[in-house]
Amino acid sequence: MQIAFALTWAAGSSLACVIAFPVRPGDIIGLLGLSSVAISFAFQDIFKNFLAPILLLHEPFQLGDQIVVEGFEGTVEEISMRSTQIQTYQGERVIVPNAIVFTNSVRVLTAMPHRRTDLPLILDYDTEPSRAIETLVQAISEVEGVLSQPTPEVDISGLNDGYLHLIVRYWTLPELFTGAADKNPDCDGG
Repeated sequence: MQIAFALTWAAGSSLACVIAFPVRPGDIIGLLGLSSVAISFAFQDIFKNFLAPILLLHEPFQLGDQIVVEGFEGTVEEISMRSTQIQTYQGERVIVPNAIVFTNSVRVLTAMPHRRTDLPLILDYDTEPSRAIETLVQAISEVEGVLSQPTPEVDISGLNDGYLHLIVRYWTLPELFTGAADKNPDCDGG
């Protein structure tokens, strides 16, 4: 209704200008063209937010998925025309404009049936590596939620500064993932 009113008003005003003043119809069309460009620039973010859901039709994520976008990590609670709402692991609600979701990388942590976590450990250099690896594999295999296939593994990643650097790699179902290991910049939780 408002759009019809605005169009009728614009057409009437244009016609009145042509009749009352020595204005050529080409001048009015040029003015309307410049006006539309100015309006487009002024409202481009709003247009992006409304067009993003149409462009996101392939649904890269769904309600309940765990995602990371623009530094925010949590569970998708709602996907609306204008924004995507996630609840962080700290219990905060974050509303991300769909334009940001569409134009930035989104990590979907629950997209695959299994999720690997890489946990870096540092042990004293005097620790016997083979015994440490055997103990860690046995311990991680007994943790509830850790999958037996693929099998957990422990790799030596370095020996320096008097310490033995290890990486424990294990797989879980995505629902059991809490995001704690991904917040560690030394982890490669992919």
